[in-house]
Amino acid sequence: MSFVNSYENVTRAEAYSKLEFANTYHLAFATCRRCLPPTCRDGALDFGCGTGRSTRFLRELGFQPVGVDISAEMITKAHELDPGGDYRLVPTTT
Repeated sequence: MSFVNSYENVTRAEAYSKLEFANTYHLAFATCRRCLPPTCRDGALDFGCGTGRSTRFLRELGFQPVGVDISAEMITKAHELDPGGDYRLVPTTT
C-alpha cells in the first residue's frame, strides 16, 4: 500500500488556512501550562500544525511553539501567515 498525503495540495492548504474555530482554542489550551512539567512550560510542539493556527495561538499564550507537518504546502502557508514562526517540514518515506 502506498502513502498518499491528501494535504499535499496548494488549494487545500489555502482553504484550510481560512478555517475558523472561534472561541474554541481557549477551551483546548486553557490549562496547558498546568499540565506540563516545569521543565517544558515555555516550549510546545504543534504536531500536524497544518497552516499554523494552533502554533500562533500557543505563541499568543506565551509559549515558544514549534509547528511541524508532513505537508510542504501547509508549512509554506504557515510561513506566509506567520513569517516569524518556527515551522518545520517532517519528511515522509513512502
